[in-house]
Amino acid sequence: MASRAERYQLYTLAGSTEDRAFPPTLNTTKHPAELSPAETPDSIGLNMEKDGRIATGTIPSGTSRVQKTVTIGGIVYAWHYRRLWGISGNTLIAAAPNYDAAFFEQGPNMPFNEDANAILALVPFGSDLMCVSKASGSYVVSNAGDQRGVKAFRRSPLIQELQLPAANQIIELDGVIYISNANGLFGLNENGEVAELTRAVRDNVIPFANQALTCDYEKKRIICGTTGVYEVSTGKLFKYSGSTFSFTSRQFELPDRSPMSNDRLLFVIQHANTSGGSLQYRAKTEDDNYTSIRTLQLPYRQELFTVVECPLPDQVVKSTLRFQIQVTALSSNKYIRAIVLDSDAFNLDDYKR
Repeated sequence: MASRAERYQLYTLAGSTEDRAFPPTLNTTKHPAELSPAETPDSIGLNMEKDGRIATGTIPSGTSRVQKTVTIGGIVYAWHYRRLWGISGNTLIAAAPNYDAAFFEQGPNMPFNEDANAILALVPFGSDLMCVSKASGSYVVSNAGDQRGVKAFRRSPLIQELQLPAANQIIELDGVIYISNANGLFGLNENGEVAELTRAVRDNVIPFANQALTCDYEKKRIICGTTGVYEVSTGKLFKYSGSTFSFTSRQFELPDRSPMSNDRLLFVIQHANTSGGSLQYRAKTEDDNYTSIRTLQLPYRQELFTVVECPLPDQVVKSTLRFQIQVTALSSNKYIRAIVLDSDAFNLDDYKR
């Protein structure tokens, strides 16, 4: 028989799980009924700083990658691995090492001429690797730090999934290259392995696609323009639009998919201060339309966490297979730790014994 804690987890509409914590990550490719309590089919403006909670927030700030350049004779060269690198269309030109005030070519030139597209970016990663990126894809140049120059370099075939539309849509973090293109956000590691990091939102990849990339280097986050964030340490995806906020839960159904009657909703609330607050919500069953938006007051209580009972609209208090809620507004001083659906099929009070 399942333990009391395990049974309780089954009936949590939204909240942290053993393998993934709030704030919830986006997942738009699965059906909402297949998501875990720590996933969301559609949320925006979640505060990434509030571990284990849902709170309102805006997109974190990021820093652009550092790229030292040197201009000699009107030509701009990049400085990597203690040598200058020049670009001429789809050809890479490497200079002799240790000179940054004059360009002494250490040939021969290195063509990337599978097509006519010009090289857009050179980004070092790993110990002595260079990512050479074009609109049609990217290459990995190994031994890029070798003092012998081009003769010692080795290059991979064209990696077509790593298409780079613009030079500001590539960045490096902890030895991994990240590229944002029309298909989403992709990662390239030192072993030459490519990962589709936005796989979970492949059908709605706009917040992460064709975006200028910056990094929060300390907190290990890839910032996609002003609309998306990929958190490297957790693999979570978040989307943003200014100060807009909403949270949509998974669609809850019983483990055996039998009908259930919805009685009440319970929010587990954490208070940031002693002031009161509120949230706005709406609900739906099956694939019906949402009810009208209602307001739930969240008065301050001295307890660390307060369970606030939320009456359900009449339209959703019925026998149903699936139930879903959307929080459309939340006071900035209130955090949601969990949302529990209480029903005649599984009553929260039963699990307090």
